[in-house]
Amino acid sequence: MSNTKQKREEFMNLLIALVYTLKHQLRHTNPDYDLNRLLPKETTEMLKEIKYKPIVILRELGIWVKNAKAHDKIDTVAQLAFEENLNKLSDIIGGCERIASTPIPYTYSVLLHRTVYIYCFILPFGFVETMGWITPFVIVFIAYTFVALEAIADELEDPFGLQPNDLALDTMSQMIENTILELNNKKMIPVESPKNYFIT
Repeated sequence: MSNTKQKREEFMNLLIALVYTLKHQLRHTNPDYDLNRLLPKETTEMLKEIKYKPIVILRELGIWVKNAKAHDKIDTVAQLAFEENLNKLSDIIGGCERIASTPIPYTYSVLLHRTVYIYCFILPFGFVETMGWITPFVIVFIAYTFVALEAIADELEDPFGLQPNDLALDTMSQMIENTILELNNKKMIPVESPKNYFIT
């Protein structure tokens, strides 16, 4: 394998590893399997002691770009394009981390919960005179809608987990990996349909 091809594969493997480590970071799962299959042993050993692995891999991508420019493998315009995209990736990682680590405030949750139930309890008294016998059906529908909105707020608090309504990050990661492999004329990995997920 030529040195250029080897360096290109090194960059692509780092990029794929970034995707998987971000997935594991957001889900609080172990990334060792994906790191071992994508990165050299010395890199995986270095990453074992690090808490925020995606940021360190992003730094390694930046070092790769810097070295490529130093060895005249890319020009200044390409370097700037690489750095701009790496900065965007950094923003995306930060945004995902903020979503994952910012819970709905407890006071907001309690207020929403109590308001919904008090409103649904008082509602029949306002409808009974105008709607008569169909009041229970209308109240059940309205109450169901408000309780569902409360449940949606709970679901949106952490969309990266392993619950049926959470994002299917495994499939997304595989699709990104296949896209990168296809760019390098590599064989794609079959993507399995997500099981037990409603959002695919």
